[in-house]
Amino acid sequence: MPQPTIEVLNEEVQAVIVVTHDECTFNANDGRRFIWTHEEHNPIRKQGIGQGLLVLELLTPVRQLGRGSTCEILKCGGDVWWDWTKLLYQIKTKAIPVFEAEFPGCQALFMLDNATSHCRYANDAL
Repeated sequence: MPQPTIEVLNEEVQAVIVVTHDECTFNANDGRRFIWTHEEHNPIRKQGIGQGLLVLELLTPVRQLGRGSTCEILKCGGDVWWDWTKLLYQIKTKAIPVFEAEFPGCQALFMLDNATSHCRYANDAL
């Protein structure tokens, strides 16, 4: 796929590219609730929703940022959850360097949803 071109209207103005954070959750037992079986056989189903898998991707209006190289996949559940430290790590170490390489001379505007896992307050906040 060809590299997107950014038309510069004025040397003093930087183009702003919106980068959104997309999250999808999958579980091991997300299968069908109804299945066809013989009358004499009852299917043995696992209880609960099973192991969780969280896929976190950064998207631009053109495509995935870094063509998937900024994607994070996390086995979640129990004591393992996505939080602000993991989000900050993803943006600082993966997203910003890839963005600067893909969109030179542009400014990123990261848009996150209002999930509590994205919240961070100063240590001395009330």
